[in-house]
Amino acid sequence: MDDKKKLLIDYLDTNLFIPILYSSNASYQVKHDFQHTRDLLQTFSARGILNFVWNTLGHMEAKIIFSNRLIDEGFFDYDQILDTFKNEFTYDWLMS
Repeated sequence: MDDKKKLLIDYLDTNLFIPILYSSNASYQVKHDFQHTRDLLQTFSARGILNFVWNTLGHMEAKIIFSNRLIDEGFFDYDQILDTFKNEFTYDWLMS
């Protein structure tokens, strides 16, 4: 795994996937959906991960849906996690 892909995966694991997957509050369906997304991202390049997060998880409409769904499950920082991701991991960062 290249260094940039590892940084992206580590950020998402630490801040999003692992807290949800190991939470006693998250429903089976949320855990299943986020495990599937995590597994899918493992198959992508760094560029693919960046594109997926920016255009799928971070798309305004999807972000609202995911955020509301996670709030119902007891997770209140989805928006902040994605905003931080989008600020730290840009296409300029990827090309550097």
